[in-house]
Amino acid sequence: MIEFRQVGMRLGGRRVIDDLSLHIAPGEFAMLIGPSGAGKSSLLRMVNRLLEPDRGQVLVGGRPVHEQAPEALRRRIGYVIQSTGLFPHWTVAQNIATVPQLLRWPALRITARTDELMALLHLDEGLRERYPHQLSGGQQQRVGVARALAADPDLLLLDEPFAALDPLTRGALQVELAQIQRASGKTIVMVTHDLNEALSLASRIHLLDGGRLLQSGTPLELITRPASPEVATFLGLTRIDLQPRGP
Repeated sequence: MIEFRQVGMRLGGRRVIDDLSLHIAPGEFAMLIGPSGAGKSSLLRMVNRLLEPDRGQVLVGGRPVHEQAPEALRRRIGYVIQSTGLFPHWTVAQNIATVPQLLRWPALRITARTDELMALLHLDEGLRERYPHQLSGGQQQRVGVARALAADPDLLLLDEPFAALDPLTRGALQVELAQIQRASGKTIVMVTHDLNEALSLASRIHLLDGGRLLQSGTPLELITRPASPEVATFLGLTRIDLQPRGP
């Protein structure tokens, strides 16, 4: 679904991505994790051309993204950010319908899809005509996820979508997102600082630091076979944790 081929990029004179290559298969729930400044969000934004690499290639569906018009590319990719990015002067229903309206879906189809997503994400029908400032943080984030899913994209990008939420709301949204991914088979790529979130949600984790890829693997592979002391330190593993286990 996504491939990075020897990608490099500098911002403000600082190297944020350094000769990085990785691939994300269709249907994966992939997590980009690492300390602040690791390059996670920059890498994610290259997928929908919010950032352009200085060198290398980013491919979606086997096709280089630089060969695709940014607007057309972004309409085929769901994108959720921490602050939701909702349009403040639009209602919940209007925000959810943003991409279907751009794609000129019939009105009845848009209404049906909005209803479906509000139910899926546990948004009460009474919220339909409310504006973002009238919603709680958790409700705003649910609307952001619903908007990203509205045109039924195969690929969903999430940039620390739950970081600002309280633990209870965050946990509920994590469960709902995992259920959506399992039911739909969508490819999800999510940036997080939260190791527990990555370990509980991801089918595959990509650990970055300093713009470099330190290790890719399943949660179990990273915990049981860290590729380096640097990886083990990030995961909080001790020397005892790394000793081989008996049967």
